[in-house]
Amino acid sequence: YPEIKKIAVIAGVWVRAYYEKLGYELEGEYMVKKDFWF
Repeated sequence: YPEIKKIAVIAGVWVRAYYEKLGYELEGEYMVKKDFWF
Protein backbone atom coordinates (compact mmCIF):
# COMPACT_ATOMS: atom_id res chain seq x y z
CA TYR A 1 0.00 0.00 0.00
CA PRO A 2 1.21 3.56 -0.60
CA GLU A 3 2.14 5.59 2.44
CA ILE A 4 -0.55 8.12 3.35
CA LYS A 5 0.78 11.22 5.11
CA LYS A 6 -2.38 13.28 5.58
CA ILE A 7 -6.09 13.28 4.94
CA ALA A 8 -8.13 16.30 3.84
CA VAL A 9 -11.84 17.10 3.80
CA ILE A 10 -13.79 20.00 2.36
CA ALA A 11 -15.61 21.70 5.24
CA GLY A 12 -17.94 24.69 5.23
CA VAL A 13 -17.47 27.51 7.71
CA TRP A 14 -20.05 26.14 10.18
CA VAL A 15 -18.52 22.64 10.20
CA ARG A 16 -14.88 23.64 10.77
CA ALA A 17 -15.21 23.80 14.56
CA TYR A 18 -16.35 20.16 14.54
CA TYR A 19 -13.31 19.06 12.55
CA GLU A 20 -10.99 21.14 14.76
CA LYS A 21 -12.23 19.14 17.77
CA LEU A 22 -11.28 15.96 15.89
CA GLY A 23 -7.72 17.23 15.39
CA TYR A 24 -7.95 18.73 11.90
CA GLU A 25 -6.29 22.04 10.99
CA LEU A 26 -7.33 24.57 8.36
CA GLU A 27 -4.99 24.48 5.36
CA GLY A 28 -6.27 26.75 2.60
CA GLU A 29 -9.80 25.61 1.78
CA TYR A 30 -9.41 22.17 3.36
CA MET A 31 -9.41 20.72 6.85
CA VAL A 32 -6.30 18.55 7.08
CA LYS A 33 -5.30 15.90 9.62
CA LYS A 34 -1.68 14.81 9.52
CA ASP A 35 -1.52 12.31 12.39
CA PHE A 36 -4.17 9.61 12.10
CA TRP A 37 -4.62 5.85 12.28
CA PHE A 38 -6.69 3.53 10.13
